[in-house]
Amino acid sequence: MRKRLATVTVVAVILAAAVMVFAAVYTARSSATPSLCHSTALSIKAPATARAGKTVKVSGAEAQAPSHDVKATLQYKLSTASAWKNGASQSLRNGAYSLTWKAPAKKGVYQLRVRVAAGGASNASAAKRITVN
Repeated sequence: MRKRLATVTVVAVILAAAVMVFAAVYTARSSATPSLCHSTALSIKAPATARAGKTVKVSGAEAQAPSHDVKATLQYKLSTASAWKNGASQSLRNGAYSLTWKAPAKKGVYQLRVRVAAGGASNASAAKRITVN
């Protein structure tokens, strides 16, 4: 009886290992990744100053144009604040973006950045300082 139980156990372990190997090889791959699957070297161009309440253009591009849809969202904050606020957004066109930002009524030094997102992952450009007067 013991020999038979040991044989059944070994067969079960071998079968379980074979199923796991088969599942690993044939499991459908997800496009969701914890990080973006393309270059995230994102440039940002914006004027150094803006008048309160006026609209300015913020543009830039990725170092390498992605082959899939990527959303770019402008974010801003007063330089003394910790939280970023979302502004305009659009899909990248050939790796480039052109967004507008309405300077807040409150004067001061602000930081602007552009966050790109694809498939649930995101990354941001370097921040650009802009003085609102």
